[in-house]
Amino acid sequence: MANLMEDVISFYSDLGLTTGYGVDAFVDTMPERPNTCLAINEYQGLPQGFLVEAALRNIQVVNRDVSAEAARKRALDLYNAIRPSEQLQDLTSERWSLIEPKQTPFKLKVDSQGRTYYVFNLEIITYTDYN
Repeated sequence: MANLMEDVISFYSDLGLTTGYGVDAFVDTMPERPNTCLAINEYQGLPQGFLVEAALRNIQVVNRDVSAEAARKRALDLYNAIRPSEQLQDLTSERWSLIEPKQTPFKLKVDSQGRTYYVFNLEIITYTDYN
């Protein structure tokens, strides 16, 4: 079983929004190449306030492209692929989740090579796997 961030990449890859893990989508890193890529980063959120066999996880989706418009469009496509609801959503055939986007994509920065970064954050409730 893969970890949550790899499962999110797999979800996006199945939709044709990325080629795949290690190709143009990465976990906790954003390499210099390729210019067009995304990173899924996990960060500490608020403490979990309930006791169930589930975990509250917070991730940030970072999208980069040499074209500001392409970066914005892909970030919106990635964001719109997540269906916030009170129903379970399958990221993969093995991982259920409840996903809540925390905000719409926003422009984070333009780096020294002129690549534009758009990001958004997700709160995900899924089973406890510590990966």
